[in-house]
Amino acid sequence: MSQLVFGLDASFSLIDWDAVLASLHSRPRVFVQCLWTGGYANYQRLRQVAEANLRGARERGIIIGGYINASPWYSPEECLERAREAAGSEWEHLSRLAVDVEIEGVRLADVRRLCELCARHRPTCIYTARWFWEGKLRNPRDEWLRDYPLWAAQYDGRADLEIDPFGPDDWRCVGKQFQGTTTVGGAQFDFNIFDFTWWGDDSMALNFSEKVPIYPLPPEAHPELGKLLNDLFWGVVKLAERVGKLEAAQGGACQCPCCRCCSASS
Repeated sequence: MSQLVFGLDASFSLIDWDAVLASLHSRPRVFVQCLWTGGYANYQRLRQVAEANLRGARERGIIIGGYINASPWYSPEECLERAREAAGSEWEHLSRLAVDVEIEGVRLADVRRLCELCARHRPTCIYTARWFWEGKLRNPRDEWLRDYPLWAAQYDGRADLEIDPFGPDDWRCVGKQFQGTTTVGGAQFDFNIFDFTWWGDDSMALNFSEKVPIYPLPPEAHPELGKLLNDLFWGVVKLAERVGKLEAAQGGACQCPCCRCCSASS
């Protein structure tokens, strides 16, 4: 049975955890830090903030993890090494790892290899979105994927693990990124619901029979509005991707479909 907890993920912000926790209605039980962008955006910026962000969360009793982008340009071994460098001394304290699959051109074979390498160190899941998995990878359903549960991006504003299914049948969902880039306490985060029976010690799990207020969702939010916002967001992402390709052809601008990477370079 799933034990649901509120969690955050972040990439390039340097986090003032006291300010963040003072701004949230619900205390996050899990924090996942980007450790490697896959070659898009500013890796040096990650190295400046990742270790401090992880340490600050851990010292406040928050379970910590890291996500690593699979890359079309760097080998899985290089991706893992860059991630370990970014995490620094906090690497040994990470509870879980996630392989982020959202860069156009990444090969499924490299995703598998990176998952296997990560799993030698920590239990590992796959982060992706249905639009990318189906649209860019043609919805692979390989049996090995079942070894790596799913953390899905679906911006419907609903704090649950219900997602539109994709990938292999009965792919276990252990996380849902239900709200995109949101500024809290001066830092930018995505909001998530995680299954704590996978991410950490389920004795810390919330009793989710009661409604948990998740900042800053409006009280009138409902599934229909969430679906509309989700569709609108991914429509903008796809449009930005097309514009990026056009700009790249003209002057080498970033083609990244990931809003986190693009915003970091601006």
